[in-house]
Amino acid sequence: MLSFSHAIPNRKTKAYHVQVGDVELFISYETIIAVRTLTERARLNNEWGPTTGRHINEMGLKEWPIVDRETLATMAEGISEVGCND
Repeated sequence: MLSFSHAIPNRKTKAYHVQVGDVELFISYETIIAVRTLTERARLNNEWGPTTGRHINEMGLKEWPIVDRETLATMAEGISEVGCND
């Protein structure tokens, strides 16, 4: 399954929710800022500024555990297992 939508309903902003199989990506502009899998969820610390901070808050990610980029990338590795390259 592939799903792509604006993450914040009724607002024209560059915050997106993408689901590929069982992995959900939360994106601000062009940056993956959070990942949710079947067993875990985490986000990056806001290093960008007030707009990304607003996206984090409005997408409900504020209380999620904060991890480094490498950990977040590892969490997203499940995407390659859904057959995108077949």
